[in-house]
Amino acid sequence: SSERTVEVTRERLQATDMLRYTYLPIAKAGLIRIPMGGNVNIMSDMLTSIETLIDQNGIENLVIDMRVAHSNDDWPLESMLSLFTDGDMGTRYTRYNDYALTVDAQDISGSQTIPLVLLIGPDTQGASEIFAAALQDKGRATVIGQPTLGYVFDFDHFILPDGGEVFFGNSSYVSPLGRDIGVLGVMPDVLVQSSWDQVSDEENFKYDPVVTRAKLEFTQ
Repeated sequence: SSERTVEVTRERLQATDMLRYTYLPIAKAGLIRIPMGGNVNIMSDMLTSIETLIDQNGIENLVIDMRVAHSNDDWPLESMLSLFTDGDMGTRYTRYNDYALTVDAQDISGSQTIPLVLLIGPDTQGASEIFAAALQDKGRATVIGQPTLGYVFDFDHFILPDGGEVFFGNSSYVSPLGRDIGVLGVMPDVLVQSSWDQVSDEENFKYDPVVTRAKLEFTQ
């Protein structure tokens, strides 16, 4: 066979996951799935999805699926919280200071009063854990799924004399009811055992036990 020259361009891979939403007719609920790589656009995407679900389907309830939400520094925690509640949301602390987390409510198309369920699991990490813990403690949302792992720490490090490196948590979050989420994680109100491959929207979530249980919150 003849030789060929193949040119390969090396570039950084970009995740293309994005916020998705759908309607659950039996529960009269909108379901919004937060993507793994959420960023500042999550807030505007959330507003668009809520308004679209209300305009097109007249939803009466809302489910936010955060089971794969690995949030980062760009995650708009305070803006997201302000959609559903207001006031004291707990405290973020470091080795040196405490920072009160306080939000002012913004009611978008009835977002402050719509019945709310949050879906969580071991892959719910960072600011999305704080979001779930705060709304749970405020009595604003029912939390369904599996416990989170408490990955709300920021980390610091130092170099050992032998060249090794030690990483340690230097901050955490205490919820409105005094739970240190970095230590305890978030415990769901309703525990539903499931595996990662059951997070599926096949046949309108027919095979997803966590979404199935969430529907019961609005139908039983």
